[in-house]
Amino acid sequence: MYTFKTFFVLTLASYVIAAPPADEPAECKPMKEKEEEISKCCKLEPVTVKEQAAFVDCMKLVKDTDKKGPPKPEGFECLDDCILSKTGSLGSDKKIDPAKINAAAKTTYTGDWAEPGAKMVEKCLAQVAENKDKTVCSTSGADVYTKCIFRESYINCPEKSWTNSDACKANKERVIKCPKTLPYNAEQHKAETR
Repeated sequence: MYTFKTFFVLTLASYVIAAPPADEPAECKPMKEKEEEISKCCKLEPVTVKEQAAFVDCMKLVKDTDKKGPPKPEGFECLDDCILSKTGSLGSDKKIDPAKINAAAKTTYTGDWAEPGAKMVEKCLAQVAENKDKTVCSTSGADVYTKCIFRESYINCPEKSWTNSDACKANKERVIKCPKTLPYNAEQHKAETR
C-alpha cells in the first residue's frame, strides 16, 4: 500500500496545508512535544519511483523559489495539481478524475488497506465536490483531496500498521474530534527528517 505515502508526500510538499488553521481551538493543534512519535503511528510503505519522479518534475517547474507560501509550478494552480496530473489522477481538464482515482485505489489499497482505502477515496472525492470553489487548487481540488487522504489514512490505519501507544491513541482522537486539523504538522516533520 503506497497511496497514503503518496499523498503524505504531497501534503509535505504543500505548504498550504502544513500549518493548522488560525481559527482552530488549542485542543485541536498538533501535539508538538510528541511530533516524532505521532508521525510514526501508522507504518507506511515507500513512495514509488513514478511518484518521486512526478514530485521532482513539478519542483523543476517552480520558477519563483524566493516567494513565500506554497511552491507553484508553471502551468498549474498548485503543486498538488501538478503531481496528481503527472501521476495520472487528473483528466485533460485538470480536474480530479474519479474513475482514475478509483482504478488506482483498487490496485494500491490492498490487503488490510483494501476496505478502508475504498471508503477513504469515496469520502475524499465527496469532500472535493463539496469544497470545489474553496480551495487553493480551485480547478481540481487536489489540495482538499490530499489533505483528506492524509487525515483519513491516519484515522483508518489498519491495526497491523498502527502503533497502539497512548500518544498515538490520543492523537487519533484529536484528529477525529477536529475536522480541520492534520495528524501532525507535516512541514515541521519534513524539516526534522531532512
